[in-house]
Amino acid sequence: GFGVDFHSQMDILSLSAWKNGCKIGVWGEQLTHFLPLVMNKKHAELADDAIHQYLKKIQQEYARIKDEQYEIRNQNKYGNQYQPRDKDQKKRNQNELDKYIDRNN
Repeated sequence: GFGVDFHSQMDILSLSAWKNGCKIGVWGEQLTHFLPLVMNKKHAELADDAIHQYLKKIQQEYARIKDEQYEIRNQNKYGNQYQPRDKDQKKRNQNELDKYIDRNN
């Protein structure tokens, strides 16, 4: 498997402060992602689009890290050879290779 750690300092920071470059928490740690917190029902309605937007950014970063770790793990295990992610793709690749060899023999 692989792992990704998420940490939250729970620093209360406005979106305008984030957009203006405030990326250091109150304890001096680097802030990497912004996620709006819901303060009340009215704020939830106002922040709904931003919540989804920033959750999507976090999900995309998670997917990118997962893909990088998958590639690194396979490079360490198999060298620089391409290793298909799923078994079905591996079978399709093998079938295509078999067809190519049959045509050229």
